[in-house]
Amino acid sequence: MIEMHVHTVRGSVCSKITPEELVREARSKGLSAVCITEHDFMWEKWSVEALTEQAGLRILQGMEVTTNLGHVLVYGLPQYLPGIFDLRRLHQMVREHCGYMVLAHPFRIHWEGHHSISRRVKAALPLVDGVEIVNGSDTKEENQAAYELATRLGLPGIAGSDAHTRWQLGTCVLDFHHLVDGETTLVRELKAGRYRIVDRRTGTA
Repeated sequence: MIEMHVHTVRGSVCSKITPEELVREARSKGLSAVCITEHDFMWEKWSVEALTEQAGLRILQGMEVTTNLGHVLVYGLPQYLPGIFDLRRLHQMVREHCGYMVLAHPFRIHWEGHHSISRRVKAALPLVDGVEIVNGSDTKEENQAAYELATRLGLPGIAGSDAHTRWQLGTCVLDFHHLVDGETTLVRELKAGRYRIVDRRTGTA
């Protein structure tokens, strides 16, 4: 089980999770890996390696990028790159680095009903690889709308807890069919769709 969307105090001022709490909670909840997705920031490689060694489980890196067309979860970039506030530039950079990008919580701000999407979301959809259809911080209605949108467009869906507090960590995760031992294999398995969504709040998969 891998947590795909979590923030810590080290890179996201809105989070209350310390690195030590991240490790402790991940272990207690039986996670095999945690992908840290700070807002517009990535940890130094040595910091990730040190936390991995301390944790006894795999720590991966992604990023939640604030773009002109909404928030996008990115996996496979080496760092925050100049100009990626513009989603088209971000798309170009992700392609150059063979990464993967997911539109995060698309209905959180613009919710007006299952079949109503904002202009920003509509413009973003052709530029992403998938949609976050289960977000642990969103309402059931918001997640349902995201699921229906992804299904209608034939886009893959992922899950993430979007944890900002330790008790949120690991509530919505991906269960990969094969071993994920780094960002490269994470992206590979995402592209292949070899995973299932697990919502531990409802016990559904």
